[in-house]
Amino acid sequence: MLERAARFAHAEDRERYLHAHQVLHTVLEPIAPRWLVSAHGKPSGGDAAPAFNLSRRGNWAAFIVGSDARPLGLDLEVMHEIDNPVELAHEVFTPAEIAELQALPEDQRSRAFLCGWTRKEAVMKAVGLGVSLAPRSFHVGTSAEPLAIAVSTSTQVFELELECLPDEGSTLISVARVFGVAA
Repeated sequence: MLERAARFAHAEDRERYLHAHQVLHTVLEPIAPRWLVSAHGKPSGGDAAPAFNLSRRGNWAAFIVGSDARPLGLDLEVMHEIDNPVELAHEVFTPAEIAELQALPEDQRSRAFLCGWTRKEAVMKAVGLGVSLAPRSFHVGTSAEPLAIAVSTSTQVFELELECLPDEGSTLISVARVFGVAA
């Protein structure tokens, strides 16, 4: 944790990172005193401990602790306007997601883009591959509606549930939970 914190260029970002992880460690200490880290950097408490995940953006941090060891992914974005969400979508969204975004009025596109992006990030974290799983390789949509999806990797197929948590308008939080894995 300290090694990763040292990579931040600004002291304020480093302190936020450390604070978020210290809070998470405090919560997890009774149930997962030692963390394991996967080859892709995803921490876990091991097979017997509840799954957990953390996301940070600016002054915000959120974490989730599951009721069992099934993998979880969480992503948080602070709501902001994006200059050209459709152009950006071509980098990370499926053709169907791009079409969903284009069908919306322009004043709704930034929020829809961020909703889709938080869902993709949550999935990438839940399957434990992070950005090595191409975001264009799976469809999550751009709405906040709950969704069940299957995501294929080179070795496994993950079945996931996606949900966007209610917010006050300033943040978007998406959660992905793996409920099945097949070889």
